[in-house]
Amino acid sequence: MGRRGRPRGDHDRRRGAPESGPAELDAAELVRRVRVREEAGERRKEAIAAVAAEAGLPKREVFDAVVAAKNAERGAAGKS
Repeated sequence: MGRRGRPRGDHDRRRGAPESGPAELDAAELVRRVRVREEAGERRKEAIAAVAAEAGLPKREVFDAVVAAKNAERGAAGKS
């Protein structure tokens, strides 16, 4: 309980959702951001973690987008 008898965090519930949060990013944009970081010399694991943190998403979601893009590229290259 807070100092005024209200449960802690009560003020957060009254305020509602934050006005400005992470933008909705599609998978292609997530992959693009990871690739930019990789091209700058960052390891893929760190790039995925950083992009996930920036976007407010679980790392797994960004990882899955990167893997799907890689698999799509392989499939497209094999059909040529």
